[in-house]
Amino acid sequence: MSSVAAEFDPGPSKALAQHLAKLPEHPPGRPRAISPEAEARAHELREKGMSIRHIAAALEAEGYLPAGGGAWQPSSLHRILNRRLAA
Repeated sequence: MSSVAAEFDPGPSKALAQHLAKLPEHPPGRPRAISPEAEARAHELREKGMSIRHIAAALEAEGYLPAGGGAWQPSSLHRILNRRLAA
């Protein structure tokens, strides 16, 4: 029965194909959680010996917010700070 269904599958509709063609190209996955400026600031604060929780508070006070809005999570900042070390 699945082979019969495959014979009659018209594929994506013309409207869907047009919609998909209009979508902007973007890298896969979630958006970056931090701007390059905020990332540099986080590293600067960490090099001064500031704790991750204090870095989160400082970034929020300076107007740097994560991509999803809301508050910085220590685990997110920890990953961001370690990402440069791994690179």
